[in-house]
Amino acid sequence: VHREPAQRPGARAIPRGLVAVVLSANVTTAPLFALVMPLLLGNVVLAKASARDDATAWALRTALESVDEELAACLDVVVFDGGDVALEDVVLTRADSVVVYGSDSTVAELRRRTPVSCAFVPHGHGLGLGFLSREVVSDSHARARALRRFAMDMAVSVPSSIADSVVS
Repeated sequence: VHREPAQRPGARAIPRGLVAVVLSANVTTAPLFALVMPLLLGNVVLAKASARDDATAWALRTALESVDEELAACLDVVVFDGGDVALEDVVLTRADSVVVYGSDSTVAELRRRTPVSCAFVPHGHGLGLGFLSREVVSDSHARARALRRFAMDMAVSVPSSIADSVVS
């Protein structure tokens, strides 16, 4: 399926072709951006979802099918255990671009096995911080509201099995 990417004045999107996105289980919301952006730029996307948490990738695919079957046909999801070198190499060697979410060691290993002619976008370890102002800390209602919001942010940033046990 070929789709012309949306154009805006002065910009020109040039699809790369097949974009493989390797997803980790501990970053739940990042796949949305990682999967949607290449699609919007006219690429075909193969999502290698984690065997521990593939819900977000499948939910996006299902949502796309309900609104735009042609666009949904440009996204496929595969699920297998990380470290399966034979299957990973099929994904890495057939893609025009590879985007990887994972530990720094996983990112380095997949980079090593990705052809040098292939664009590679790494997303290794990261750290998120949140701060509360003195005013929020000193106001019990504001503090409780802020802590609930932090909890919800964390709930969508961890695997669903952990989130289910943390937030009721």
